[in-house]
Amino acid sequence: MNHLPSVDIVCHRTRREKKEILEFGPTQSVERTQKEMQAPAAEKVPGRWKMMRGRRISNLRERRCGAAEGSDSQEVFLPLAKLIYMHVVSSLESESLCTLSTPGKKTVRLNRMPHPEKDLWVEEQEVLTSTSSRYLVQSFRGEGSFGKVTTCLNMDTKQTVAVKILKQMDYNMVGTEEEIAMLQRLKALDPDKCNIVRWFEHFVHRGHTCMVFEMLDISLFDFMSARHQQPLSLLEISVITQQLAVAFQALKANGLIHADLKGDNIMFVNQREQPLKVKLIDFGLAVPVSEVALGKTFQALPYRAPEVVLGLPITEAIDIWSLGCVIVSLFLRDHLYPCRSEYELLRVIMRTHEPPSEHLLNNGIKSHWYFTTTDEDSPHHGWRLKEFYTKPAMEEDTPPRAPLDNLIDLLPLVYPEEDEDILLELIDLLKGMLTIDPDLRMTPGDILQHPYVSLLPAYYGHSL
Repeated sequence: MNHLPSVDIVCHRTRREKKEILEFGPTQSVERTQKEMQAPAAEKVPGRWKMMRGRRISNLRERRCGAAEGSDSQEVFLPLAKLIYMHVVSSLESESLCTLSTPGKKTVRLNRMPHPEKDLWVEEQEVLTSTSSRYLVQSFRGEGSFGKVTTCLNMDTKQTVAVKILKQMDYNMVGTEEEIAMLQRLKALDPDKCNIVRWFEHFVHRGHTCMVFEMLDISLFDFMSARHQQPLSLLEISVITQQLAVAFQALKANGLIHADLKGDNIMFVNQREQPLKVKLIDFGLAVPVSEVALGKTFQALPYRAPEVVLGLPITEAIDIWSLGCVIVSLFLRDHLYPCRSEYELLRVIMRTHEPPSEHLLNNGIKSHWYFTTTDEDSPHHGWRLKEFYTKPAMEEDTPPRAPLDNLIDLLPLVYPEEDEDILLELIDLLKGMLTIDPDLRMTPGDILQHPYVSLLPAYYGHSL
């Protein structure tokens, strides 16, 4: 029988000493006592003892202890311990106050209060067992909303692998099953030739789904962060683009959309032995084209294709748009389309493109969310972008950009020693990948045949 490790909950304590009235509104207040916090503690955790607002204030009002209904008293008296508990729990939403520990072993640090059933407490040197293999946990690579990723040793094959351990959430069960079904479908492809992460198996450990993948090196996002966003060379960009185009060509041939391309989901295989070899990972949102519901939202916001925003039919072309955005970030040091909402995304896209065609807007089921039609009697009858925000505010948040053709003025500054013809080829490639109309956008095959991708590596004498 498995036993959970001991839990050490680290939190700040207080004792009654000072009386303080905290106002919750014009008529209601809470009386409590507390010890004055020492300055060092306040510096370490600023704002820790600020009373909760909004929903949490309403919750406090509902918890009136000893206040009878219809009472004339407007004061609510809550035990000090309960106040402290609610303060700490609210702080845990943004700060980590809880660690799981067992003497002599490194454990996972949680960013919230642990749940005894849904949080899997995995320790180094613990063994995860499937029906065919045993995996020794060696270290922790990271933790996200989905769960944890660990570095493990397959005790049977002596191969180092990455094991993705998913959280046990009811709402996530369907998504987990869909991801496994997608990985099983991709298993028919050659992961090395198609530049897709190799998946070995999945199993259940203490009620948590575990997925076993080949061990890769570092993500493109982390790689760029480590070099402080210094632009990659034209050769490096070409080689990476070629490999991702091969991956998307394989997905397109099988009628699949990745739907979540970004720097985090592009991994270097082994920087020491194969410096520019990359693979596509994370198929948690991948979906067959035939099963995409009209109007469904995909992709991280800065990489989101216009047809997704407008509610047009979605195809594999959305991955090509995302790829174009990724490529630009490799020399621009920033997103091509920085934004915080779909509306802002459309605004910045329209600073490098003409507005979407009337044909696209007429067919988009969400076009009316962001565009409005002018009066039929108007000489400029048609669609125009709504003005949700004041013009000065939007200009401050999203500075004007020039059309993609104007990159020719920027690229010589980034690559002063490169031939202008090569820079023009790169711009031509980007314009083809970032075409608003998905039917006119480049396909993976078009990318592989483009001179920037097909000829540049040979020009530099490079081969993978």
